Amino acid sequence: MRVHVVAVVVLGALGARGAARAPATKPAPSATTCAAEKVDPGAKKILDGMETAGAKYAAVRADVVYKVINTTLGDSEQRAGWVCYQKEMSGTDPKAAKKKTTPAKFRIHFATLRQGKGPVAKNEVDYAFDGRWLTVAKAAIKTVTRYQVTPKGHEPKSLKIGQGPFPLPFGQRAGDMVWYFECTTRKAGKDDPKDTAYLKLVPRAEHRRQFDFDRLQMWVHTKTHLPVKIVSRDKSRNLTTVTFAKVDTGIKPEARIFRIPKPFGWKLVIKPLRQGDNLRP
Repeated sequence: MRVHVVAVVVLGALGARGAARAPATKPAPSATTCAAEKVDPGAKKILDGMETAGAKYAAVRADVVYKVINTTLGDSEQRAGWVCYQKEMSGTDPKAAKKKTTPAKFRIHFATLRQGKGPVAKNEVDYAFDGRWLTVAKAAIKTVTRYQVTPKGHEPKSLKIGQGPFPLPFGQRAGDMVWYFECTTRKAGKDDPKDTAYLKLVPRAEHRRQFDFDRLQMWVHTKTHLPVKIVSRDKSRNLTTVTFAKVDTGIKPEARIFRIPKPFGWKLVIKPLRQGDNLRP
């Protein structure tokens, strides 16, 4: 099963168009006990801040610009819109008198498209993930496609690094990040976004097959500890740049934001997850 998961890049590119892999057999060791314990201290500080941000903010909304450049042909595509994310929530179900977990969710809405140096045109594409199903709605072809991501009966882990296809750029355990990536930083440059710290992630040799990018750069805001810019290079050397603006960490999104109903007259396609399926771009 092949799915265009632009969501992966927009929500962090840690799986940059990566496949849904089998869940990790065991959690990654902490940053202080794993083989990668000689992590750059500056990078570790940034990772710790991002982990804290993931715990602090229940939901985040931001305007987003997503651009892909084919470095071989020189072609480019740029989309603009907004993204909203709600973290996993735990509570107690009063009816069942037991713990209830609401999985992490996201919504991405692209309103415009610009190809190359052409004009900006209206071209609506929506992605909504409710923890189990990824819905993709394309206005140009009037089609809504629902892809099952999490098997029935399994706990949703789709946004956790190493366990699903949509790992986020914050909220991950610093130790997990060090386990999967060589993490480095540098001093702020004159062209860096204002008030940001630079972080570079390169998949470790033993984990390279799990990621479709060979390098990822992030600029993380020094106060919110959220990424404001991400640049990834895939194994074909295509460059993807994602920038975030008007970041709002105080929102309380309604449940309907993460659902996309089928408009009248549109085609609906449902693709359940089958044994051996993989989510590919």
